[in-house]
Amino acid sequence: NLWGVRSVQDDPKTFKSRKDFPKTWGGMQAEELQKITGVPDAIFCHRGLFLATAKTKEGAIRLAEIALGI
Repeated sequence: NLWGVRSVQDDPKTFKSRKDFPKTWGGMQAEELQKITGVPDAIFCHRGLFLATAKTKEGAIRLAEIALGI
């Protein structure tokens, strides 16, 4: 199983998010994403910057925290 984190849409009629994931993450997978985020179980970030996944709940939460600057 994978855990995913999605951005919240600004308006349900558009694809614009309130806050995207960092641009540097777009389209990255596995080791590449793990290296740039420091999250050891990060799996993928969509090139549209609205979805990121990890192998664990903790990893997914950490990706969200990093994206929000927490």
